[in-house]
Amino acid sequence: ALAVVAARDEPTHHAHVTASTRLPPDIWWISAYGFLLGFAGSSTVWFSLFIVEHLERSLVVAGYVIAVVGFVAIPGRIIWARYAERSGGFRRPLLTIALISVGAAASLMVANSGPWWFVVVAAVLTGVGSSSWNSVGMLGLIVIAGPAAAGRATGIVLFGFLLGLGAGPPLFGW
Repeated sequence: ALAVVAARDEPTHHAHVTASTRLPPDIWWISAYGFLLGFAGSSTVWFSLFIVEHLERSLVVAGYVIAVVGFVAIPGRIIWARYAERSGGFRRPLLTIALISVGAAASLMVANSGPWWFVVVAAVLTGVGSSSWNSVGMLGLIVIAGPAAAGRATGIVLFGFLLGLGAGPPLFGW
């Protein structure tokens, strides 16, 4: 996800795409970014199993950890979108979200062999990171595609995200 975001510069103008023209390449970049964040975020499907079976904590603890992801993601989406609006761009927030997601994965690895409570750190970082990216991603696609193609662009970006979200659990399980 870092390479996807870092590879592109902020658009210098708003692309005014019509219903009959092709979508700008940046929409495909955001879709690839969404795929990677969806794939990473799908690890939350396994959080409770990991907490109960590997970390040997109770189902209640596992439930609380999963709830942390959701409770953090709700304000996370609002705050990230507001930050992207005020800063005038979406690339920096998307890059930061990708870095936070890497931190979530690292915290999960530490929890695997170190203090169990690092899974809570991973949950918070997942809520702030990969579970919150879409508000900024949607803002980016509106800026890139413009109003005439926003619906089509949203479909492409969300397809990439949901493909990653759906592909992650079976691959993590395997």
